[in-house]
Amino acid sequence: MTPTKGVAEIRLDEADGADRWDELARQSPSFDTYHRSSYVLATAGVENSQALGIVISSSDQQYLLPMLLRPLCGPDRQSWLDASTPYGYGGVITLGSDAAPNGSDLFNYLREWCRERNLLTCILRSHPLLPQDWLLAAKEVEFASVTRLGQTTSVPLFAWDEDRQCPIGMSKGRRSDLSLARRNLRITWNEPSQQTNTLESFRIFRGLYEATMQRVDATEFFHFPWSYYERLSMLGTDVGVAIAWHGNRAVGGAIFMAGPSFAHYHLSASDDTAHSYKASTLLVVEGAKWARERGCRRLHLGGGMLANDSLMRFKQSFGGEPHKFAHIMIIGDRERYHSMCSVEGSPWPYEQKRSHSAHVESEEPLRVILMGKDKPLVRKGLDHLLQHGYRVVAVVGPQNGPATGRRLVDIAARRGIPTATDETLYDVLEGRSGPETLTFSLDKIDLVISLLYWKRIRKPIIQLPKIACINFHPAPLPEFRGVGGYNIAILENLKYWGAAVHFVDESFDTGELIEVRRFEIDPSRETAFTLEQNTQNVLFELFKETMEKVKRDRKFTGKPQGEGRYFSKKDFEQFRRIQPDDSPEVIARKVRAFWYPPKGGASILINGSEYTVIDENILSRLVKRSD
Repeated sequence: MTPTKGVAEIRLDEADGADRWDELARQSPSFDTYHRSSYVLATAGVENSQALGIVISSSDQQYLLPMLLRPLCGPDRQSWLDASTPYGYGGVITLGSDAAPNGSDLFNYLREWCRERNLLTCILRSHPLLPQDWLLAAKEVEFASVTRLGQTTSVPLFAWDEDRQCPIGMSKGRRSDLSLARRNLRITWNEPSQQTNTLESFRIFRGLYEATMQRVDATEFFHFPWSYYERLSMLGTDVGVAIAWHGNRAVGGAIFMAGPSFAHYHLSASDDTAHSYKASTLLVVEGAKWARERGCRRLHLGGGMLANDSLMRFKQSFGGEPHKFAHIMIIGDRERYHSMCSVEGSPWPYEQKRSHSAHVESEEPLRVILMGKDKPLVRKGLDHLLQHGYRVVAVVGPQNGPATGRRLVDIAARRGIPTATDETLYDVLEGRSGPETLTFSLDKIDLVISLLYWKRIRKPIIQLPKIACINFHPAPLPEFRGVGGYNIAILENLKYWGAAVHFVDESFDTGELIEVRRFEIDPSRETAFTLEQNTQNVLFELFKETMEKVKRDRKFTGKPQGEGRYFSKKDFEQFRRIQPDDSPEVIARKVRAFWYPPKGGASILINGSEYTVIDENILSRLVKRSD
């Protein structure tokens, strides 16, 4: 292709387009597997998009960008388009001119291209392993923004322990896991020269991966169609599929992709047996060996959801080094961009901007840290805060399991909100870590909100906000503190239940009351499951009204609780056990009180084994639901 100043498009789905693009991209010293046409076409199928190769020629530089044109449905069902680099770490590459790349020039060319193509936006994902400071440090203009999202990690492959056959920087604990895995598991690889063999390996992996995604309730995006794997198989020798076997049963797997310099840990899957025998550790080490044998300098493992969460710590334990990455947004049509941000259920990245384009406060917005469980109520609470002008500085929530898109921290990250663990906050507040370890500032926090947060909150966080640290409790106070309230309400045949909001102190659920809201219930019909649903509806209304009051008054007024009762997990376990002398009425009450599938309910011990008990009342409800 002869360079001419401006923007040129290569359609990768046309007969010679993919070959032309690959030939051109391979001329870049920064070329990586994410720039391959086969990978771009694979992701285009997932996102129902058109795959393009974009060539931008300035007077002294050429920029190459793999790109997807995505269809959008506007607020009045208009057919709109935007552009995005594919899922992963494609990044911008250049063709090796001596001239330094210029981020501002690139932004201007992309905006003109957006206008010519009538695109709302163009979103670029950076490549953490490539030198892209020129891109991330580019001077921001009113139509372009750089959002730094955090860190990833990669394992240097030149530092290799020949005796142990693993990266030399692996932690002691990770080496111990590797020994356990090697004693109990074996790894097989696809034969890259035979596409049929690679497809069979993908078939085995996909079965494991789909089971994993269903187990963790992943969003639809992560349920990749078979066509995605078929496209990946076109990477040929640049794709590796590793399967972990326990005996004759596949229990885990991982997909690796490789370019000239870097390999990438793309997808992984595992079942309970794989977890028990530390298959993930073995798969990463085998992937590192595979990449090293190909001449790659690094194996890129990606990142975690939080700044220092368990997933990130796992990846760093292989001796990884940190890298930064970011998203860059170029706005081509600001009016339609804001319209798209106002659409309920709009796709990434518009949903994270939706509330801010629709609500303007005369006062500075309250700066909030939200702490909560992975529950629908907490996700609704986060949405409410964003939609009503609060500045959610950070979200603290569970970080177990893979990033599926439905965890609270996943949703926050997708909206551009930093996430953290309570341990990370305590480390900074108590001086064990510096504030630079956080991706947000703890200055001028107005509120810390605990919404179904399950852990005790200690003094450093309680004393952090200017207004208050408050907790929304799914039971009436002071009568029912701690856990198991729904169960007790039914066991004690109560005619009412409730929800409360109170100041947090250093004990569980004992701080001054701000408000208690009670409602009638029928204890002869309620189960723990139905009572939770009804209570959380009431709690959400209390949440909305409380937040409206504090926005208006900028303060709370509380009153002492007085004496109350506290129930522990030990009490809970004792109450749910059916005793030989329990009456039929008590047994029926226990069955309802502890009915909360898939958790174990009211139980009975027979020959040392525990069995959950249900009755005709529960069975009839299940039948009605299935009808």
